[in-house]
Amino acid sequence: MTAWAGRFHDAMAPDATGGVYSNYLDRDEDDRVLVAVLGEEFGRGGEGAVEEPGRELAGGRLGLGRVSTSFPPRTYHRRDKKFAGRLAGATATLVFRSDSNSKLLVAGRRTLGRMLYDHVADLHCRIDDYELERYERNTTSGFTRVSTVVVLHGDGATGRGEDVTYETEAHDAFHAAGDDLDLAGEHTVDSFSAHVGELDLFFGSEPDQSVSRNYRRWAFESAALDLALEQANTDLASQLERSYDPVRFVVSTRLEDPPTGERVLDWLDRNPDLEFKLDPTSDWTADVVERLAATGAVRVLDLKGQYHGTSVDQAADPALYERVVDGFPDAFVEDPELNDETRPLLESVADRVTWDYPIRSVETVETLPWEPEWLNVKPSRFGSVESLLETLDYCREHDVDCYGGGQFELGVGREHLHAFASLFYPDAPNDVAPTAYNDPEPDGDLPTSPLTPPSDPHGLAWH
Repeated sequence: MTAWAGRFHDAMAPDATGGVYSNYLDRDEDDRVLVAVLGEEFGRGGEGAVEEPGRELAGGRLGLGRVSTSFPPRTYHRRDKKFAGRLAGATATLVFRSDSNSKLLVAGRRTLGRMLYDHVADLHCRIDDYELERYERNTTSGFTRVSTVVVLHGDGATGRGEDVTYETEAHDAFHAAGDDLDLAGEHTVDSFSAHVGELDLFFGSEPDQSVSRNYRRWAFESAALDLALEQANTDLASQLERSYDPVRFVVSTRLEDPPTGERVLDWLDRNPDLEFKLDPTSDWTADVVERLAATGAVRVLDLKGQYHGTSVDQAADPALYERVVDGFPDAFVEDPELNDETRPLLESVADRVTWDYPIRSVETVETLPWEPEWLNVKPSRFGSVESLLETLDYCREHDVDCYGGGQFELGVGREHLHAFASLFYPDAPNDVAPTAYNDPEPDGDLPTSPLTPPSDPHGLAWH
């Protein structure tokens, strides 16, 4: 580790004037920023001038920081809203405690490697006009899926993003009222994000689920990112300085009613190499669990315990939880509901408990019941490109593994899932099977896992 020291002066409390602080900064093989925080807690803070004789930070300067609330030590991101302002690359930022009667606590960071969002934030994006495309399709889950693709046009290029809001009525209202948004002009990916964040994309109405606001915002932001990449004549992998890898996928399906497991067996008759993500329900008997476990093909069990007020809610069922946790000892257990009865069982297998529905930002990861080892990442849940990429950075820094999830996308949204999975978690049990797998009666030759990366990628598309 590299140590550097300096002194506070002037604006600090009298007994802190001249107090020595130290920071230990380094980076690992993945170019992650490592930060040592001195002390257990930050309290109310102020601003102060800082000097560091005899040392100049690479490419930057010493900066000022402010703390307006208490928060625990952790590795803070360059764009963390708890830091004042947006900091340029390769700067140092200091946050300190200035209570005159307390120990001086200091945190520091130097940006040693570019965060993911930095690679795309300043991409230019010119928008001339836009249009909305409606998609509709029956699904294996017994409902008709409707989605809207936002199409941005500019400078001879096109960018697309998909709104996966679940309520059909919300899409009807979108098409009726959504043709007069103020989008045209010169933007960057970042400035467009800020602009869209201020728009009411539901036109005065309130969506049935608050997360739908993120779904719709993601449609516009992913379309703008796609357009910016197209206008720059590049693709997401190149822009992020990464490479596309083959994508492993699992097939997500609900069992027949009553459940027998025949649907899974039918799929395996068609392709014995398939893997599955299944949604257990209280009517899964021990025989059904045993039959499915015998296939050796179940990778994820989605308990739907974090859903409330939807058609797929599954209340906490201690008996069901015990059946599936014991019956599938190697499968991920996703989105359980924790209560006094279920928590002890789930804590005993915490290393394979994963989360999906709550995950929408770094903050939502940090408020989970315990530090996760795995997360299901669905880009549309994050709303903004920045929030998604910040969370992926956070997961990398905190050794949290990810796998991708889908939402019955009907258009380019599915390709975008493949692109992110290909870049960040290609070998995980990704719930991103090609759209044809969601047809009630799929026919023809279906793509097999893993999916082959595109030979000539462009924009955000992956085909």
